Amino acid sequence: MNSVFLKPILFVYVLLVAIIGCGVSTTSPTPPKAQCSGIGVSGVLHDSLTNLPVAKGWAALETAQPATSGSVVSFSLSQKVSSDADGAFQGCSTTTSQPTVLVIVALDTSGKAYPPFLEQISKTTNLGTIPMGSCTVICGFDNQEQSSVPATINGEILSAPIADDGLVSAEYPIKALDGSSAIWMLNMPSLNDSQPQSFSTTEGGCSDREQLCAPYSFLLPSQNAVVASKGGNQQSTGAPVYSIFAQSDTSVTCSPSTFSATFEKDGKTPLAGLPGAQISAQDISFTACH
Repeated sequence: MNSVFLKPILFVYVLLVAIIGCGVSTTSPTPPKAQCSGIGVSGVLHDSLTNLPVAKGWAALETAQPATSGSVVSFSLSQKVSSDADGAFQGCSTTTSQPTVLVIVALDTSGKAYPPFLEQISKTTNLGTIPMGSCTVICGFDNQEQSSVPATINGEILSAPIADDGLVSAEYPIKALDGSSAIWMLNMPSLNDSQPQSFSTTEGGCSDREQLCAPYSFLLPSQNAVVASKGGNQQSTGAPVYSIFAQSDTSVTCSPSTFSATFEKDGKTPLAGLPGAQISAQDISFTACH
């Protein structure tokens, strides 16, 4: 064969060998995530016994709201993200106000809930591997295993005489993580994605009522939270006690404009999140809406 024709063939062959040998991919690399302009936090959620990724996890960044009482501080959700198949998550709170708390909830492969994990966050940080269900200092598992069957709180929100939209969330009280004497009311993420943190009353919206109504159902951890501290993770004894907080939409004026359901239907039994509990909360009623 003429050498004039061999040169381009040999050049193409050498180029292909070089590309294959160097492992050049034809797919574009995944673009890096944008930098967080507020407080960013990342980590990896693992089962503390098996060291495998959790089956499903959620990480919520929450910031304190202007205090209405010197002894109680409410927190609102800034961002909620899910963990991936490796247990990794990355969140960003666009606000830098303090205090900011990271609240993590997760399920194991059997559908049981780990105790929530709490840590106060003051700056962008990577927490590395977070062993869910791990308690090393003071532990209050109360003869429960590392995870337990979640508790369910069901309830109904009513409005009259017109429809109302708004926000609804499960609140979890803890002693302030910053060392103050305040009680922090944290927004506890639900373990079911089907329950949004919003409501909208409609005619016959609840199966047992004809009036304007919106049902809710929160699937929640049935053990008290594990709190990160300098000496290690610690946990309070007893079952978690929740309340359901609802706020009417600002475009509608109702009386009252906010409501906290703290008891069951009987009006006296606290909303204690025991393992496997099916709890019916007292009605939340917004009246004189206009």
